[in-house]
Amino acid sequence: MNKFFRYLALGLKRAARIYPLVLGFTLILSLCAALLLTSLFAAKAENKRNLKVGVVGDIGDSYLNIGVDTLQSFDSSRFYLTFVNVDDEESAQKRLTKGEFIGYVVIPEGFADSLSDEIPATLKYVSQNAPNSIAPLLTEELVGIVSQFVLESQNGIYGVEDIAWDHDVEIDMYDANMTFINSVLARDTVYDVEVLGVGNGLGFTAYYIFALIMVLILLWGITGCLYLVRTDMALPRLLCSRSYGSFLQIIAEYIPFTVMTALNLTIIVLALSLFPSEEIYHTLSYAIESPAAALMTSLKLVPLAMLICSMQFFLYELCSNIISALLTQLLSMLALSYISGFFYPLSALPMPVQKLSALLPTGIGFDYAVRVFSYDLSFANLAALILYTALFLILSTAVREYKIRRSHL
Repeated sequence: MNKFFRYLALGLKRAARIYPLVLGFTLILSLCAALLLTSLFAAKAENKRNLKVGVVGDIGDSYLNIGVDTLQSFDSSRFYLTFVNVDDEESAQKRLTKGEFIGYVVIPEGFADSLSDEIPATLKYVSQNAPNSIAPLLTEELVGIVSQFVLESQNGIYGVEDIAWDHDVEIDMYDANMTFINSVLARDTVYDVEVLGVGNGLGFTAYYIFALIMVLILLWGITGCLYLVRTDMALPRLLCSRSYGSFLQIIAEYIPFTVMTALNLTIIVLALSLFPSEEIYHTLSYAIESPAAALMTSLKLVPLAMLICSMQFFLYELCSNIISALLTQLLSMLALSYISGFFYPLSALPMPVQKLSALLPTGIGFDYAVRVFSYDLSFANLAALILYTALFLILSTAVREYKIRRSHL
């Protein structure tokens, strides 16, 4: 073991020498990510000025058609709320995941006629995430609707009373008032709200914050070329001759690489804690409420760093020069990021791709990161991370052993 710790100490010293370069690369990437997030939030704020709601179902019914046309033509909500008719729910869901809609409403057949029934048909409203749903808009509109309803209902009922007097018809005005009010206001079951996340049950902002974190971790693997790329096997062969086996070599080189990545993650999480925007703080909540909480969150992210580093270490073991190593890291990062839904919402990808993503190391890592920040850690998820990490280290050991034996030939 003394030999192992001596080699590990040498690896840590070597990692410390190149870490300033790694840190500089990390800061540049983080700045680019911050600019990207800022542009996303700005675009989202701009989109809120004119929100679109999809309408699925036949609105050819005279009552519904008149209602929608009236809202779009005369009501004040037309300045920030637009209803768009969509052919089917599948199309509406695709446009929802792309961010074109803040939600969509599914109108069942015969809905308008059922409003006079004791139990009317039910509308379904689907949104990406509850905090950015249409509910606040509806609440604001409800205040104006109720006041207008009371005024117009009063005028209508008293108008009916005048007509009844003119034609010598007796009407119990109390019963008439109560019947009318109950028939209109008793609509607490007229709609159901269904929340549809962009991915992993997350809304748009939260999803892309976690996706960017995962992309940053994958990109940091490129900096490993300064530490892990070997152009010959002279040193590993020499170490083997002195009883430093392939497995000990792999572990002693893997630990410093993981430490650098864990430090990068800690810096990012601390930065989010010290300089949070409103959107980021709303998404990450208690996980970054203070520097102490951010440090605890960083410790919980160590298994994620171990997983990604073991995968990247294995890829480096497969390469024999810097060019092939850089290309392998970059192409694998792009492919895994796409399949795992880091560039595009996972819910918009085909179902086979979604199922594959859940089995990939990056998909499992993404789910683990979400669970860390939401305080919902799962033993099964953590076990999957550990198993993948062990698998990549075993494969790296096998490749190292093969390359050492081949170099003797």
